[in-house]
Amino acid sequence: LAQVLAGLLCDSHGVAMSFMIYGESSQKESETEKLTTAVRGGDALSTKVSWVAAAVANFAIQYNIGAANIAVPIMKSHMDLVVGSQAEQDFPEPLWAHYTLFGVAFAGTIAGMLVMGYVGDVVGTPTALCATNALVIAGALGCAMAGFGRQELVYGSLVVFRFVVGFGAGGIYPLSAVSAADSVDTEVMTESEIARTVGAAFFWQTPGSLSPYLIALALLQIPHFEDQTSFQFRAIFAVGVVPAAFVLLTTLANVQSGQAEAPARRVTRPTGVTPEHFKLLVGTGGTWLIYDVAFFGFVVFLPSVLQELFRDQTLTETCCQTIALCTLSCTGIILSITLVERLSTPLLSVIGFGLQTAAFVAVGAVASGDAPNATVLLVCLALLMVSLTFGPALTTFVIPTIVFPPDVRSTYHGFSAACGKVGALIGALLFPVVNDAAGTPAVMYVLALVSCLGGVLSVVTLGIAPLVHKLPAVPQYGAVPID
Repeated sequence: LAQVLAGLLCDSHGVAMSFMIYGESSQKESETEKLTTAVRGGDALSTKVSWVAAAVANFAIQYNIGAANIAVPIMKSHMDLVVGSQAEQDFPEPLWAHYTLFGVAFAGTIAGMLVMGYVGDVVGTPTALCATNALVIAGALGCAMAGFGRQELVYGSLVVFRFVVGFGAGGIYPLSAVSAADSVDTEVMTESEIARTVGAAFFWQTPGSLSPYLIALALLQIPHFEDQTSFQFRAIFAVGVVPAAFVLLTTLANVQSGQAEAPARRVTRPTGVTPEHFKLLVGTGGTWLIYDVAFFGFVVFLPSVLQELFRDQTLTETCCQTIALCTLSCTGIILSITLVERLSTPLLSVIGFGLQTAAFVAVGAVASGDAPNATVLLVCLALLMVSLTFGPALTTFVIPTIVFPPDVRSTYHGFSAACGKVGALIGALLFPVVNDAAGTPAVMYVLALVSCLGGVLSVVTLGIAPLVHKLPAVPQYGAVPID
């Protein structure tokens, strides 16, 4: 009975994916097989709930990471107007915050991915997922209640709590992917079926990145009142509590509902990196790093890009443009999920990097003119947003769930995702420097080069052939029986 109850703490859905029996009698083996069949047959609802939790978790990731993208411009505005002079801004941004506020969130995600990815393999996905969502809730509330008074106190509080949000959201990345992958039998399903299931959960990151702008647009329509700006940016951060709380409560309920049925298993610790793993880690981690340099180097600063390219417009106009572009980006991820049935995930990744390269070059060329045509520029930006959510936007998230065995899947997915957030950090730091020195067109050309390198690395390390079942399971060691 103790083994049955302990098994729940180490399983991602309360369902034993494998049974490790110490006795060798055929009677015990027969009983175990019957128990496995009964549990798997009766746990369909549990796996569906786990997939829903994974989908909402992906929504929570992008909402909470992206909330600052529009909250900070609102802080630096006055009555919906973008003002250049700090004396006129409601919450003028200190120079140190300009270069650290976005980067610190990505630093938190790197730490969260590495730590919580490993924790998920050791204590189980549900337990780790609860912990990461609790951190997201705490960080979002902290941002919403950021210190009142001097600008240094307000922005200092935001920097601290944005790191907490980043750590929690970073942990959700590998855990939500593994949760979605574990809702299917990866031993018998094809690469396209696994990719479609995990990709369908990943899709909700796109609405998550869109939602802060929808909330901001609604808040900007409120008639002016004293401390309106303070209310607006705090409300945007506070809404991020809702999806994270849903995932936390759903995961807890799912765990409790399966306690009586969880079969016994042993606890094992992830092994070290093998040569086969290392090559794939270079591919999964390297392509994710390069993709996030390009994606976050552009998307995080999208409102600033729009304000620079389309001067003398209000925040409401900027929000509407961003919403339109982000809505179009849903096309890219939907197209990727559709094509993954016909193309291998590595080939889809290479095609996506190629489209990104062309789109960045097009935007840079159009924006280089003294008076770029607004319609042409918006069309190019729309194509760029679609390309950024096509191909590697999906495959970087999905491939680690396919190529790595279950016993180290969460750890290696977390490592790959952490590499991605190193790229996001580079992109967040790179954009202000290059933009201040050479302008937005130069940023586009740099990101085009980065995307091209991503396609080359993908071909060299991952190839273009299907990857499912490429690796055998990792030999176990350090198994500790639970008495």
